[in-house]
Amino acid sequence: MHTSSTISTAPDSFMLRLARLGGATVSRTATNPLSSSMGTTATTGVETMSTTGTSAATLHELASRVIRNNQDDKSCSTFRACLAVAGGGSTAISALAATPGASQFLTEGIVTYDRRSFAEFVSRHPPPPPGIVFPEREELKFASPFAAMLLANAALHQSLQLCSFDFSLRKMQQCIGVGCASSLTSNNANGGNKTRIHMALSTWDGHVHVQSVTLDRTPHSTRLDEETITSNWILHMISQQQQQQQQQHQHDLDTGASVSLPGTVISKDFYTDSVMGVMDSAEAIVHGKRNAIILIPKRDNMGSAEPLVDGMKSMVHTVLPADPIIFPGSFNPPHVGHLALARAAIKAMMRKAESERNSPPSTDILQTVWNAAHAKTTGDAMVPPTVLFEMSLTNPDKPPMEASEAVRRISLFEHASTQTSTDNDPIIDMPKDWGILLTSAPLFVDKVDTFKHYLSSSSTPPPSTDGSDSVPPRQMTFVIGADTMIRILNPKYYGDSFDAMLAAVRNMRDNGVHFVVGGRVEQGTQKEPTESRFVTGANELSEMPEDIQNCFTLVREEDFRLDLSSTEIRNQKSA
Repeated sequence: MHTSSTISTAPDSFMLRLARLGGATVSRTATNPLSSSMGTTATTGVETMSTTGTSAATLHELASRVIRNNQDDKSCSTFRACLAVAGGGSTAISALAATPGASQFLTEGIVTYDRRSFAEFVSRHPPPPPGIVFPEREELKFASPFAAMLLANAALHQSLQLCSFDFSLRKMQQCIGVGCASSLTSNNANGGNKTRIHMALSTWDGHVHVQSVTLDRTPHSTRLDEETITSNWILHMISQQQQQQQQQHQHDLDTGASVSLPGTVISKDFYTDSVMGVMDSAEAIVHGKRNAIILIPKRDNMGSAEPLVDGMKSMVHTVLPADPIIFPGSFNPPHVGHLALARAAIKAMMRKAESERNSPPSTDILQTVWNAAHAKTTGDAMVPPTVLFEMSLTNPDKPPMEASEAVRRISLFEHASTQTSTDNDPIIDMPKDWGILLTSAPLFVDKVDTFKHYLSSSSTPPPSTDGSDSVPPRQMTFVIGADTMIRILNPKYYGDSFDAMLAAVRNMRDNGVHFVVGGRVEQGTQKEPTESRFVTGANELSEMPEDIQNCFTLVREEDFRLDLSSTEIRNQKSA
């Protein structure tokens, strides 16, 4: 983990980069492209300069540019953004919303005009991650870089929650949060004062870009002028982020006409981050700083042969995609059997989802709204669920796993995802959308209690309000083996109480838990040679009440059958 915080004050730093990004030129004077009544100059602290362009870029031109660049599916500059503003900047939201194609970019626009609204919004989201230093509470100003960073952090989490509705970690990697906290003109009598605009942009993996801009007010400046200028800067900051992304991935974006922004004092322009690598993430779990962290292959990395540890990033906020398949295991090593069972689980759950989709429509109004929103989000095609390979680094009977050992096992996913097929070991691809979930939850009761806090309410169907006794919506599906299912259903583990076992399983169901069960091959022994048989646990499950049976989905033998265990695979590799 590392942080960086540098303020650009050299005359060839931010303002020159800003001029290059906008196709502008550096000169001695500047005019406000949005209001001729507000002529100002730009200063970096070393010398006075200004930005002018060959043509003025209006607010809607900037909004159109952002949306056009976001519609390139091949570009890594596509974003899903939540904007949160306190004070000025709300017309950036309306300008985006008025642009065709905005629904592919804007997840939500939030205006926290009252201080209590600001406090309520930022406090219902997780705090900013470690590595970003904030002032003490008494020093916090509601128009400051720190306020903008708080808004961007909360907006990022909100965007992640909304994008979790798309059932995809890939989509969640497109999330950004943009915050703006500003102090604009409230009375023309104060025309000699400064207008201060503070902006921050946060990405899913922990990067934060902060800019602070100061405008010289004139006796003729109006709040509408400053509102438009503030919104212009917000959209320009987003456009800058798109530029940086396309430069990294060598994609061509629309840079549009030259951008002419009003004269300013750039008081802050810096980047900071709380990016956590694989080792950082493992140590955070082992030392109790976090209880769940999602590691995601880079978007270019899903299915590629790039070394996986170098290509994994952690989510700055842990948000589970809607109805994920969670595959617990020690993964020592991850092997073709894990991948085959993961793919079989996807097939089984997609069949189940298809049958659920064909069931009679709900008469509950909230459920109907949710179903309509889901259909609009995913379209007619069934979306395969995300697979999270969950590895608990703590154990109730042993010391925590060493972070270095966790890193070693994660690195083994590289081999599992890039291995070539042989006559005896056919290649099994990784799931299309997958990640690694590091936790400190060794028991199922711990996992359920932990994961329910990381599910977005946006991705969870609402409970019925029509008075019907409906089954709670499924929120997470665990992959287990037939032997584990048999143990779950064995009263022996519940004080020999059948009723206690039923109550425990129903409690997990009420928390949105479902199980998909992979069978195993049972071989005969030398003392008792018998033909091998495939054990699914179907006999034990058939003895349960119907509602308990519905908590489990059995994988068909034709979809998954493996005759090797992890121990046998390890022995083969060491031979």
